[in-house]
Amino acid sequence: MTVVGCIRDKYRQAEICKCRENTEIVVDTGTDSVILKGELLVSCLGRPRKMCDCVIFREDKKAAIVELKSKRIRWSDLKEKFTNTGEVFCFMVKSLELPSFESLSLVLIAKSYTATDYRMLRGKHIIAGVKHKIHAKNDKTCLSAIVAASSGKSRKR
Repeated sequence: MTVVGCIRDKYRQAEICKCRENTEIVVDTGTDSVILKGELLVSCLGRPRKMCDCVIFREDKKAAIVELKSKRIRWSDLKEKFTNTGEVFCFMVKSLELPSFESLSLVLIAKSYTATDYRMLRGKHIIAGVKHKIHAKNDKTCLSAIVAASSGKSRKR
C-alpha cells in the first residue's frame, strides 16, 4: 500500500479536501497527497492538545505542517502548536511503520507580518532532534514551491 493510502485508511475521519481558514495553501494535484485537519487528528488519537491547522503528507515522502493565521501571531501558541503537531507527526510515522520522510516543512501563512514576526522567524524550530525553518508566506501559497525550497535543508541537532 502507498504511503498516502496507508495514512488515508487509518485517519479517514480527519481527512479534509483543502487547508483553508481565511487564507489557503494550494496542494498541487500532480502529486498524490492527503490533508489531515489538526483538530480532527487530535480527536482520532485521543490527545487533547493545541494543534496546527493541517498536516499534509505527499506520496513523494515529503510532508508539511501548516498553520494559517488571519489575525495577530502569538509566538508562544505557535511554538506549542508546531511542537505538538510535530510529535503527533512522528507518532503517526512510527505507529504506521512508514518509511522515513525526506523532508518536513513547517509553514506559517498569515495575512501580514510585523518586524517582530520576521525576527522570530529567523530561528529554527526543533522537532524530534531535527532543526526546521518556519517558512512564512502570505495568502494562497503553493505547497510544492515550499517543499522544493526546503528539501534537504533540515539538519540534525
